[in-house]
Amino acid sequence: MGAMRRAKVDIDLLYAEIGGRVLPSDERVQRGKLPLDTAAQEVVRTAIAFVKRRKQGSVTTAHLLRALCDAKHAFLPELLERCGSGVDELRDQLDGIL
Repeated sequence: MGAMRRAKVDIDLLYAEIGGRVLPSDERVQRGKLPLDTAAQEVVRTAIAFVKRRKQGSVTTAHLLRALCDAKHAFLPELLERCGSGVDELRDQLDGIL
């Protein structure tokens, strides 16, 4: 969330936008394989490749968010714009911490 705040994302608007899409902790997938569509699989592969290039130990939420910044679909740029920021601002912040 720190990178989001530094990228000037309005956190209250972000929660309003995604709040209904986030599962409560007692409903999260606990075991087994998480079903991912093609776009989600590509984001995960991109994050893994980023970690491997940098010889880091594991993929974090920040790596996945950074991979989303470069994804081909427009979900994140549109969401960030509605929340007062942009994908370039978030990418810059994430690159500073990864």
